[in-house]
Amino acid sequence: MSIDPRLLELLELIGTSETQNKPVRPDKLALELGCSLDDLGKLLENALKERLVERIADMWRLTDKGRIEVQSHRERYIHERYGHKPGFLGRATRFVEGNIHDWRGHWRRRHGLDENSLRGFYRNIQDLEGRVEETSSLVELRPSERGIVAFALGGYGLMRSHSR
Repeated sequence: MSIDPRLLELLELIGTSETQNKPVRPDKLALELGCSLDDLGKLLENALKERLVERIADMWRLTDKGRIEVQSHRERYIHERYGHKPGFLGRATRFVEGNIHDWRGHWRRRHGLDENSLRGFYRNIQDLEGRVEETSSLVELRPSERGIVAFALGGYGLMRSHSR
């Protein structure tokens, strides 16, 4: 299923507010998404119709289906952004890989993650506060800039040597 990128952003924001156990206000959601309250209403209506969210009292919460979509989106994003080298070689590798159906197997076979590393990786992307698009690699930090390590991902040799 292909989901509107703005809907995925909405799901991530709702998931973050859920993780923090804070109700999320519609005006704040609209501001974060850069859309009007009317557009937000349409996105929420679509999310409800697709059973990606539910409303309990004054809180929007992700359904299991919504959590799966967020995890799948984050996993694909991380793979595209950090799993392969930038440029021609990375694009060629992604083309050769094609559409991945077994992500766990792919992470094990192609990127050297063992089962223990995979459990930690999935836990980290589930617990990620904010949108995955707001992440950056450590090499992108400038001197004196601070960040929070949200997950570790490296090449086959790096991950294999640290998972023993």
